Amino acid sequence: MSKLYPWDYHPDLTAARLVEVAKLLREGRHDAVERHDETIGDDNWVLGVRAYSCGRFRVMQAHEQGKRPWLSIINPTLQFIFAVGLVPVRFYRGDAEEPSEKDL
Repeated sequence: MSKLYPWDYHPDLTAARLVEVAKLLREGRHDAVERHDETIGDDNWVLGVRAYSCGRFRVMQAHEQGKRPWLSIINPTLQFIFAVGLVPVRFYRGDAEEPSEKDL
């Protein structure tokens, strides 16, 4: 069985677009790590929530700038959903090979 890549599933999921989204999320996580302060009680939960929020903010900000016409926001709430072209994207934490019934 040959390895499948995102662009094999949908042509909107190009390597260049996915790299751009990954950079936005990486920058958001970096922002969260920079602000992490254990001396005031920040723990791993706070870091995770802040990283999610900062990544979400970076994607929304990139969309608002209008420089990536292929990037759109479907749901800006905490259940954040954005799209790369026509493909909706959500954050998922779990086994990609065996998602639960809830995730499907």
